[in-house]
Amino acid sequence: ARSRIWAGRARLCANSSERRNAFSDLASGDGKPTLVDFATGETWAVGDLKLWHFDGSNWTNELLPADVALDEATSVVAIDQRIFVGAKTRLHADLILPSSRGIVMSRPLGPPLDPDGGQIDPLWTSHMLRGPQVPRSLFQKETASIIVVGDYGAIWEWKVDDSSFIEISQGFYGDIADISVTETSAFAAVNLCTNLLCGTQTGLVVHQNGAGTWQPLGTLPSTDAIAAIAARSDSEVIIATTSQLLAWNGNA
Repeated sequence: ARSRIWAGRARLCANSSERRNAFSDLASGDGKPTLVDFATGETWAVGDLKLWHFDGSNWTNELLPADVALDEATSVVAIDQRIFVGAKTRLHADLILPSSRGIVMSRPLGPPLDPDGGQIDPLWTSHMLRGPQVPRSLFQKETASIIVVGDYGAIWEWKVDDSSFIEISQGFYGDIADISVTETSAFAAVNLCTNLLCGTQTGLVVHQNGAGTWQPLGTLPSTDAIAAIAARSDSEVIIATTSQLLAWNGNA
């Protein structure tokens, strides 16, 4: 990202000290993701929780939507007359990990909105990513969609024709404590960190169906970590946590 910013600075800001200062502020510290149309000089960038726009003459900016507390903006791309911004949500003071750490926001292309910040609805729309994924790269796939890549390897796709946003990767997160396999399914006992320091963990059981998709096996009635799992069939699964034995009968 930094190399693209400095290339843009040389191209767009060579004739104006005011524009040099604006771009220097944007490029200071860590490199900020930048999108440059070198044919027109128009530039979109994200940094300091703002969406920046250069129209060929002047820089303007707006704060990113405040509906979800953000920690940093990570990526930006434009397609189908929309601008997309990837970002990481902010942790609570107790460092408890949320169910979603990453978010992708979009709005129609156009001049920056009120610099005090836009709203998710109606101009901004948002999509939360699953688990600890943070969108580290947004790029266009031909003219039909954009691809979102998370920093744990998951992939999402936004399609132009119907504006759908779907995950095209499969899998689960966590530390695998044990596995058990039947003739028709595979089961995994997984422990997930509950906070950023991973001082405590909570258990989750996932199973793989015939289509190869991993899904949670109901809702585990315990917040304990799991030590072992044994499955005889899809309706007979025994889970040992650190304090109790639990049984799955196919329904609960």
